Amino acid sequence: MGGRLVLLNSVLTASPLYFFSIFRCPAWVLTKIDRIRRNFLWGSYQSFDKKKFCLVSWQIITKQKEFGGWGILNLHHMNTALLGKWIWKYHFKEHTSIWKSIVTSRYNSFDNTSTSSPLWKTLSRLKPLFNLGCKRIVGNGDNISFWNEVWLDNIPLSRTFPLLFNKTNKPKATISQVWNEGKVKLSLSRGISNPVRSKKTVVLNILNELNLNSEKDSIFWNLDSRGFYSVRSLYSFLNNLGITCNLNHTVWPIKVPLKAKLLLWLILNNKILTLDNLQKKGWQGPNKCVFCDNLESVDHIFLNCPSASNFWTGFNLFNDRGINLNFTNMSSIWFSINNLKSNDRAFTKAILATWCSVVWNERNNMVFRDFKTNEHNHTIFRTLHLFLNWTGTSTGLAANFRDLTALQNAARRSERQDTSEGHVTDASSD
Repeated sequence: MGGRLVLLNSVLTASPLYFFSIFRCPAWVLTKIDRIRRNFLWGSYQSFDKKKFCLVSWQIITKQKEFGGWGILNLHHMNTALLGKWIWKYHFKEHTSIWKSIVTSRYNSFDNTSTSSPLWKTLSRLKPLFNLGCKRIVGNGDNISFWNEVWLDNIPLSRTFPLLFNKTNKPKATISQVWNEGKVKLSLSRGISNPVRSKKTVVLNILNELNLNSEKDSIFWNLDSRGFYSVRSLYSFLNNLGITCNLNHTVWPIKVPLKAKLLLWLILNNKILTLDNLQKKGWQGPNKCVFCDNLESVDHIFLNCPSASNFWTGFNLFNDRGINLNFTNMSSIWFSINNLKSNDRAFTKAILATWCSVVWNERNNMVFRDFKTNEHNHTIFRTLHLFLNWTGTSTGLAANFRDLTALQNAARRSERQDTSEGHVTDASSD
């Protein structure tokens, strides 16, 4: 899956981005592209007789990694963010460029008219959304819309005072037109009600504190700390809306291959195809763990199953770090690991991700290849081998020889235990 995710991001997602910076892509085209990307990611193609399950909602994995997703681009939001760059260039950056002079002479305004090109109509419709991310800094007030642009607080006055805005005769008036030489000209229609009069009083009080000067109006992009527009800032705002996830984003910095990170993400979110999850999707069959006779689930395989006991209790890697092993689910243990110091946290996460990959691989071998094994030390030795191959000595994670020695000792104890049990069995048979 890790390789498919890389190809999806570098080929299927990257190919149409140039066209998205010029044209508004129709919704039906985006739907078809997303279907192709989704089927490729989960290995489901039209040529296959049986389609595979989509383990995670597409709306979740198209969020950025720091917001709990997989970092796959949401093409609709990226299309909007790329087109927003033209609005920024036209209004606030390239004042003397030739292309702006040609467009200005052609349309004379940023309004959507019947003679406008498809691109210009799209940009006109995006202008209200763009204004929400901009904060106008008032100078002479000649280029700032009094009602429709953000120049006071973080919301346009048309939304702060909707009753008053509906009564105005000049909804596109600039600040300098409303506040002209100390005189207020709201240009309201006749017959306003008492609630509208009260809102008018509030607006007049605001204008009494307004001071215009001879400098030109300027702009600050609120979604970026530098104050300048960036495609990334608008895309992040549209795609995530500031909702963070403290559980999932900490998977990605682990020094293991991408496929191991994705597996750990699925485990922590209970999305892998264990037998209980398959039954939720309509699969008909017995739910029985391949390692024991209990019901199979994510928490059972990686935490509560007897086959996992050597990993959790066979050495002192977790106990020495103060990690509580009395939890009943993997998510709680993951939060406990996040509270460790930086070096301990990185080492422990890498070991855990490696072990989960080994256990899940052995489970699948027993289910699909009829490979039977009860040698628990094999799992620990395999974990140690992969850990050293994946992390290497340059990362500093493998430098903690005390923990690696404890891991090796646990495997040896398990091996001796299996050997002694084998001798007992042989003696009883004799």
